[in-house]
Amino acid sequence: MVILSVKKIRTVRTLLLTLFLCSVSGLFLWDKITLDREHWRTLVFLKEIYHEAVFQKKRIIVRFGDKVISTSDGRTLKVPHLWRVRYDTTLGKNMAVIHGIGKGAEYNLREHGGDLSLRSYSRLFQRHIAISCVGFPYEGLYPGLVSD
Repeated sequence: MVILSVKKIRTVRTLLLTLFLCSVSGLFLWDKITLDREHWRTLVFLKEIYHEAVFQKKRIIVRFGDKVISTSDGRTLKVPHLWRVRYDTTLGKNMAVIHGIGKGAEYNLREHGGDLSLRSYSRLFQRHIAISCVGFPYEGLYPGLVSD
């Protein structure tokens, strides 16, 4: 029979507690990093669509589905953290019209466009992308709205 001293038991407990705390904080850090990475990919994707519409002077319809963003010209982006979309047009809900010659605003139901929100798996972190009335995406919320 092995008898452990009190000092060894305390050392083992301390090591286990330290390992547990490092693992939990590592999971939260991973959660925040994946949300930030996905937010950046989504923002870049939407800016590329905007610039293409402006420079080629064409209309692109962007649909925000269940964890997927798709465009009328066939591009898609999976967004697992997509939580809420507040952008409606006369063509339908959860979509934006980006028009190269500035006519996208006439499709909007709201004056300044809308926004979409991404939320982390732990639900502790959120990131927002606002889309102006002409279709330009930028970081933030629709003017006048508050995050939940």
